[in-house]
Amino acid sequence: TKEEVKQIHTRQPYLIYMLGFMPGFPYLGGVDERLHTPRRSEPRLKIEAGSVGIANNQTGLYPMDSPGGWQIIGRTPLKVFDLNRTPMTMYEA
Repeated sequence: TKEEVKQIHTRQPYLIYMLGFMPGFPYLGGVDERLHTPRRSEPRLKIEAGSVGIANNQTGLYPMDSPGGWQIIGRTPLKVFDLNRTPMTMYEA
């Protein structure tokens, strides 16, 4: 269920493998095997900022609107990237 996915996804800390593809996008490792999901065969043209996605065994947060091929499982209300904040991201590699 959606609630089970939320509980499984949020119950553990993740290791930031790297920041990339766009400023502030974290590639997070340590996704529970039950949530491993392949990338979409065709990327969407617009994923909203704050979207939480899964691609294979990684998860990540879209810091701004952008195209993307990850499976979207939810959204965070947090602004995870802000050019006017120091530091600009809410996390570090």
